[in-house]
Amino acid sequence: MKIRNVITDARRGVVAAACVTLCSAPGIFAQNPPAFAPGDILVSRTTYTGTASTVTFPGFLPNNAASVADGSFPNVFNNETPDGSFGVTSPIYIDRRTITGGLIGTIPVTSVVFNQLQTNVATSFPSKSEVGLSLTPDANGVTFMAYGAPTNALDVSNSNTPGHVDITNPVNGRGILIYQRDIIELSATGATQVTTTNTYSGNNGRNVVLGSNGNYFLAGNAGNNGKSVTFKSGVSLTSGSAAVSLSGTSTTANLFVGTPFSGSHVPPGAYITGIADATHFTISAAATGTASGNYVANAGAVQLTSVSFASGDTTITVGDTSKLVPGMPLTGTALTGTYIQSVTDATHFVASAAATANPDAAGYIASVSNSMLSDNTGVQTIQKHVSDTTGTGTGILDAITHSTVTGKVNGTYGSATGYQRGFSMAQIGAAVDKSGKDDNFRGIVSYKDTLYVTKGSGGNGLDAVYQVNPSGGAYVPPGSSAGLPTSADASAASINPIPGWPLTSTGANEGCDTAKPPCSPVPTVYHPFGIWFANDTTLYVADEGLPGVNNAAPGGLEKWMYNAGTAQWELKYTIPASNIPSYAINGIGTLQAAGLRNMTGINNGDGTVTILAVTSTTGQTLNDEGADPNQLVSVTDSLAATSQPAEPFSVVATAAYGDALRGVVYVPGGTLSSLVDELLAAGMIDNAGIANSLTSKSDAAASQAARGNTNAARNQLNAFINELNAQAGKHLTQQAYQLLDAAALYYINRLS
Repeated sequence: MKIRNVITDARRGVVAAACVTLCSAPGIFAQNPPAFAPGDILVSRTTYTGTASTVTFPGFLPNNAASVADGSFPNVFNNETPDGSFGVTSPIYIDRRTITGGLIGTIPVTSVVFNQLQTNVATSFPSKSEVGLSLTPDANGVTFMAYGAPTNALDVSNSNTPGHVDITNPVNGRGILIYQRDIIELSATGATQVTTTNTYSGNNGRNVVLGSNGNYFLAGNAGNNGKSVTFKSGVSLTSGSAAVSLSGTSTTANLFVGTPFSGSHVPPGAYITGIADATHFTISAAATGTASGNYVANAGAVQLTSVSFASGDTTITVGDTSKLVPGMPLTGTALTGTYIQSVTDATHFVASAAATANPDAAGYIASVSNSMLSDNTGVQTIQKHVSDTTGTGTGILDAITHSTVTGKVNGTYGSATGYQRGFSMAQIGAAVDKSGKDDNFRGIVSYKDTLYVTKGSGGNGLDAVYQVNPSGGAYVPPGSSAGLPTSADASAASINPIPGWPLTSTGANEGCDTAKPPCSPVPTVYHPFGIWFANDTTLYVADEGLPGVNNAAPGGLEKWMYNAGTAQWELKYTIPASNIPSYAINGIGTLQAAGLRNMTGINNGDGTVTILAVTSTTGQTLNDEGADPNQLVSVTDSLAATSQPAEPFSVVATAAYGDALRGVVYVPGGTLSSLVDELLAAGMIDNAGIANSLTSKSDAAASQAARGNTNAARNQLNAFINELNAQAGKHLTQQAYQLLDAAALYYINRLS
């Protein structure tokens, strides 16, 4: 047993006296105690800071739907019913905790970044998959993802990014939302740096790791496409008028200016020019008669205006390119079958092929291709210190993107199905899916310079743990490293499910036992989120669970072990999260852990490991359970065990009302002797001779424990405690006494 793994609670408390008050002060970290120290359990947290005025009620949401609640917590999330993309940004904090749950201090990340860099960063409060934490390779920093946005902003998690504007995105209803995704790196000294990216347009970045080659590797998802809206009733037109009125269940939700609008008595090429409120909008041409039949608002395209070109031209002139991006397929005489290759300026773009004739008076449309989003999703990489730019104006025309998708091409660009970057369902002999959705990744780790990612949500793809192979080849077995991609070769990488993972664990199979006809045999569908390698052949997987779905794997901690004989990973057991006691939160109700999300692990050096993870929730949850006050839990497991242990999860911390926990990481290192040294340096021990005596006993205990002499180690620690008792209030402050006494008692308990 390694003494450093046991006394880290106390070491974490060394700077508590100074840092609990100072760590929230602007610019304090460079001149004062470290932001975090070896032995810390770092937990990312977000707090809802909105007020009633954050959401106008009565009023309108970003997708043009009427709000149903103001910005007061928790009813604010009832707005997810009319706006499926609804979210509110909130500040990011990192709590420094002991392994037993003690709160040492809090790093107010959002305010620290602003004070140091004058940059706004935030997370989306209900977005459960965000702000996962990862250590840098030298363990002197921690990385995570955020948005380059202020707090209390709406629908940022589904906003567009510069250079990847999706005009079908429903959050564009009242103006195009554009925010970058940011990589934050926080040093143990407290210094911060931000690398901006144009990845994950229309969705969110979840996790990021810094590779040993100096590249960041990101996991996330792109795409929040709107769909064509068909009005079968409730449309009112007046001949000679461009005004359109809606009634009944028909509303302007998810429409935007530029949406092509068609139907009886609507001139060809008409499009929406203005949206007044939830039931009124105008179109570009007057109706030729009264309403009859069905009407379609094509929310998957934008109408081009003032189009001009000549036969043989590739440069096309239009009235406005502010909603156009490369890759958009074109429809109209002489251009159908081509797509936008590049946007030149505010009124010109280049088509992928020459026009086959002169233009006519019919309408021209640019659509959104799922393939555009496939190149912006999944695993992305960007070099540290090399940021993507935002551009000017709309942020589209001159935005520069250095981030690169990691994953080879599967399928054909422009296809609505099958075009994926990295992994495709075709690799496992299944039918191809909607383009871009097979690579909807959430977790990412770098283990021995090999990337592993997880997919555990969505109705598409394979929910599994994957390995990234930069060479484009097959899975690389334990004992070898696949290596890390670079920006130059990332586009050749393959992404392979680990062998042994059930290939029936697909989004399409969720709930298939109740389908008509039901599936038989009924497969188990897993929902992996966080992962941690205890060693080359032992993998712990946090499964988020899916309450209410009969064939979902039980949420909790899965232990997978590699069988070299069969070259397969095998699931040995699951420690279910359902065994964690339920808990009550005033104002919300009774909650219960349903599974686990982000996680970290500690190798205790005695054949056991301790896993810490944040929970997913069920019970009396909010309208968005991602906004629930969840928990941090821990469990200790024997590495050699192949059957489920009796030890249950312990609750380390529970989020308060209006808070949510997101990521967790363990900072390795620290010894009992170094704790004594730090207390001496901090003036909490005022006699060097006493400190030397305590250090001598601590070192002796560690030496005996390393030899397996537990009784001798226990005796040394009892002597250590006796000296503490003798010096408390004399040469040790009360806090120093409490920290060292807790550390010694904890270690004695572990020896038992």
